[in-house]
Amino acid sequence: MNGMKKFNLTEKNQKIIDQIYDDYSNLVEKSGKDLTLDEVRDDVIWMYGLEKLGAPDIIICDSPKACQDEANRLNNTTNEYYSFVGGLLWRAYYMSWFEACERIGLDIDSSMKKTIKTQINFMKKGVYDMICFDTHCIISKLPISVKRDDRGRLHSVTSPAVEFRDGYSMYAISGIVFDYDLWKKITDRVITTDELLSIKNVDQRFVAMQFIGFENIISKLDKKLIDESKYGNMLYETKFNDVVCKMLVYPDIDDHSKNRIAFVDPKITRASDAMAWKHGCTEEEYMNADILKIWNKR
Repeated sequence: MNGMKKFNLTEKNQKIIDQIYDDYSNLVEKSGKDLTLDEVRDDVIWMYGLEKLGAPDIIICDSPKACQDEANRLNNTTNEYYSFVGGLLWRAYYMSWFEACERIGLDIDSSMKKTIKTQINFMKKGVYDMICFDTHCIISKLPISVKRDDRGRLHSVTSPAVEFRDGYSMYAISGIVFDYDLWKKITDRVITTDELLSIKNVDQRFVAMQFIGFENIISKLDKKLIDESKYGNMLYETKFNDVVCKMLVYPDIDDHSKNRIAFVDPKITRASDAMAWKHGCTEEEYMNADILKIWNKR
């Protein structure tokens, strides 16, 4: 960072940064902190002053959706320039670095220190996001609820993964965001196999298939086994929306008792060739891959 002396990122220093970052994350995701106009008015006026702008009208919203709606309304009625300014969650990493440098005792330029600390204290008051026009400043409050899985990904199959005060919510499974209707069909396990395979977003389709269970999906398909390799790769022919498709069923690399699915070139007739096609290599290259050497030792 400009204005600071360099320091070595020791294990101790990294732990300090990680702890400060966790503190920011907990404020955003677990505090449910509310926000009032009086808390942020002076800071907003000060920040606008840095850009030689007068005090703006400040609009406090209950969610980033409401924040965006206000921005759209203003953008349709004025010709003002506006910009997005990431709030606490987006700036947490950089903020944690600054506070760590300060906590470690590094010399920091006094003017820069005042500017950054004012911004940090402003966002700590509960600024989730902010959109700035020349004469208007729109601020979104923090969410009231955030749910994650044990890998830190946004995740909930029983309720919104992120919920705001005005009811705006985000639904996610294993870190992948879905609209409510699709999320509901998947989590209630009422989505049909055709609907599931029709999901255009690859990440959404994979997570949905993983949640429903690859074995359950395979069992419901009308399919014909074309070829099987000694490594458990099975090439099937199936019909989807009246189109004949080739589907590769192969063992999960981390758990060989489970299977995954991939659609491959319909011209392929051998399972090993299908696996090679999936990995973008020749069949000879696939057969010499390190993963198969490990498999052969099993």
